[in-house]
Formats: sequence, C-alpha cells, structure tokens
Amino acid sequence: MSITRAFIILPILFLTIYCGFINGNEKLPSFELQSQKSIQTIDTSGLSSKEKNLLKKLLKVNMKAFKGKTVISFITSPIIKEYREHVLMDEPPGHLSHLLLVYSNKVEIKVYADKLQYTKSFSKTLDWNLSTYGKEKIRQIELCGNGYSKERCMQIVE
Repeated sequence: MSITRAFIILPILFLTIYCGFINGNEKLPSFELQSQKSIQTIDTSGLSSKEKNLLKKLLKVNMKAFKGKTVISFITSPIIKEYREHVLMDEPPGHLSHLLLVYSNKVEIKVYADKLQYTKSFSKTLDWNLSTYGKEKIRQIELCGNGYSKERCMQIVE
C-alpha cells in the first residue's frame, strides 16, 4: 500500500468509525449541557439491552436538581438508589476523589463533593465511610456507560 493511499484511507476509516456509521453502534439520545454549549453522548454499542434500559432510566432523573444538595439525598432518591454497590474512590492514591455508584459492570455514576467538610480528604488506610461522605454537598455528577474512562462519561451536573 502506498503512503498516499494510506493517508487517504486511514482518515476516512477513522471518520467512519468516529461518526458511528458502523452497524450496531447505537447511541443514546444526546443530552445537552447548557454550561458547555455542547452535546455529549454515551456509546452503548457494548451494552446489553438491560444496561441500555438502565441508562435510559437514569437519564430521565433530573440530576441537576441535586447540585448543592447532600450526597445522601441523591443516593437515596428513587431509581438512583438501585445501585448494586458503592465505592469511595481515591485518585491520586490516598486522596478521596468521589463516590462511585455501580449499577452493572458497565453502568456507573460518579458523585463529586464540593468541599469535604465532614470527611477527611486523605487517609492512608482508605477508611472513609458513606455515612460521613453522604453529608457532603454535590458539586458534580457523571453518568458513565461502557466503562470508567472520562471519554465514556457524561457530565450531568457541573
């Protein structure tokens, strides 16, 4: 294959994949973020129908209404409280970053607190608990589908 042909074919292939023209690359309806003036979508091609329905159900929740409210009020609300496990994440190691609500292997919600007033931000033993983190005020919420990376998450509350 000549280099000229590679420079023509590779960008076309990349754009085809990126734009979702390959069969089976179904995306959820876009959710517009007013603060960023952009449209974000979550790629659902690797999700089961049960996980797709779960994402659609979670998208119907007005998560923006929880900005500034306590974490516990959010995680005990209808639909949101159906998570299967929660993890207090440390990023970088030892520094509390956010609460991860796990609904399935590929559907998660990240809940970030505004300022940690009740919970210690650093712990060598990672001994944080949900009851104290639940008192914190929400700064940001991200809905993640098809993996945990930033590219696969949609900021709902910013």
